[in-house]
Amino acid sequence: MFLHQGCCSICIQQMRCVQPGENSMSISRFDLLRRKFLMGASAAALLPKMVHADIHTNRRRLIRSDISSASQLNYLKSIATWNDDFFADIFDPLFRIGADLTFHPLAARSFDVSKDKRTYSVHLNERLWSDGTPITAADYVAAIQHRAWWSREGGDGLKLLDRSILNLQPYIDGKIQAVEEIGIWALDDLTFEIMVSAPNSEFALTFGTHLFFPFAQHSILDPRAEWENPTGLISNGSYVLAEFEKSDSIRVVRNPHSASDNSLYFDEVVYVSSENGANIQSGKVLKGEVDIYRLLDSDLIGWFNDNRPKQLKRYGQPAVSYLNFNLNSPSVADQRIRQALVMALDRTFLSRDVAVSGNTVTNWTNGLNWVWENDPDAGEQANFKYAPEEAVKIMEGLGYDQSNPLRIQLLYRDRANEADIANAISAMWRRIGVELSTASNSTVDHYNKYIIPGNYDIAIVTWVFDTMSLLDSYTMFSTRTSPNEGNYGAAGNSEVDQLLDEAALIYDLPQRIDLFREVELANRDNVWNVPIRHETGYVVISESLRGVEDDAPTRPLSAELWRN
Repeated sequence: MFLHQGCCSICIQQMRCVQPGENSMSISRFDLLRRKFLMGASAAALLPKMVHADIHTNRRRLIRSDISSASQLNYLKSIATWNDDFFADIFDPLFRIGADLTFHPLAARSFDVSKDKRTYSVHLNERLWSDGTPITAADYVAAIQHRAWWSREGGDGLKLLDRSILNLQPYIDGKIQAVEEIGIWALDDLTFEIMVSAPNSEFALTFGTHLFFPFAQHSILDPRAEWENPTGLISNGSYVLAEFEKSDSIRVVRNPHSASDNSLYFDEVVYVSSENGANIQSGKVLKGEVDIYRLLDSDLIGWFNDNRPKQLKRYGQPAVSYLNFNLNSPSVADQRIRQALVMALDRTFLSRDVAVSGNTVTNWTNGLNWVWENDPDAGEQANFKYAPEEAVKIMEGLGYDQSNPLRIQLLYRDRANEADIANAISAMWRRIGVELSTASNSTVDHYNKYIIPGNYDIAIVTWVFDTMSLLDSYTMFSTRTSPNEGNYGAAGNSEVDQLLDEAALIYDLPQRIDLFREVELANRDNVWNVPIRHETGYVVISESLRGVEDDAPTRPLSAELWRN
């Protein structure tokens, strides 16, 4: 990190991400999917050395199957996770942040932090927009203001760290009317300042995200409208948009005004829709027709993890499914009931055999094992034990058995994978005297109608770890939530909220981990949520590409790649 005159010596640079039966109802579907995958892959997988079929006469073209139903181009509104690679190719953030949390200059050359840790001064490099116009600090201020407006209108483009900018959340909530009151302003053409509402040890991580993609104010595009036509989209990254076929494909070409133009190998990058499914596209990766593919089919992820052809590289992104208990629901308000329900869950079976995720939750408590990586004994203490006999005794002591069951409802999203998990949980809990009813909803309704308002007993909640923030990974334990905020947990208690607030002010990683350990142990005793599935989604990368290692900690940018 870059610190200058009069600055507080912040220790973000010291932070390090620690890298990460009875029921067979999903197996037949999984076997069918696996056979489909192998039909496209078996011939190539049997070859001792992969023969790359270059189907393009121009080897300077990179084919990525990363997008899914791309419908609009306004990155100020939101960037869906399946489109973020495309936007990362055409826009540069202020810094590229490595897996070890080191800051590498891109659009900015450095930043300073005030002694009270509330004001950040960002110093920009002299850069040009793709049309040759100079980029100014005012372009960054305008971008933040328009993102705030979209969030106020119900958009979902801002994460928890983003919202810590001074007056940003009050503006979104309608308590402040003037967007100019948000804590960001330009000092001159190459310097802007940001003020946060309270010191936050991780706010600087936002400098490496799409939050700080600027907006070209001279563009003909209306920043408060959806963009369905590429005309007028001006970028500051390695590539510039050339063609956009809604929900089908996107093509970008070299940005002649990019600082990295001379170092680019690929002249153009084509993003093709992944709507056809993992089986077809993964087969194309093996045949050399697609260079990079995001493996989305959850039923294949575990199998691919264990059986992938060795010549293919991969990047992993962890995801976790929790059972969230609503402590305000009379059905599960008793702490002893929640403890019994968790004891009756064979979570290893749920993860490996029902969800087919290929991962275990036996010694796992947090999404990336950050806290317990070097403290397995503490992790074992914080985890939940599978003890069905003990669960039966607890429920019988409370007056519940199979002849007099406790009635509870479990909510999940309308996905086959989650339906299988819900059915398996129902069978496990039936043995301890619980009659479980289940109901599925769309993802939007699941969260906005039930989880966030608290209209549920128990629900399956999925958390994708697409951030380097330790604090974000622990928002599942907070009691605080609001629409589009990204925290769908709303569990925990006020004491845990206080621990997380304290952790936000601590810049020393070991001290913060001590607080997170307290949170984990509190959850073990009070049981407001429990992980039931820990899986990893994969980006599959062709063996012909160079510039990325197998199991790389960060996703490969097109500008960093070349071909044999």
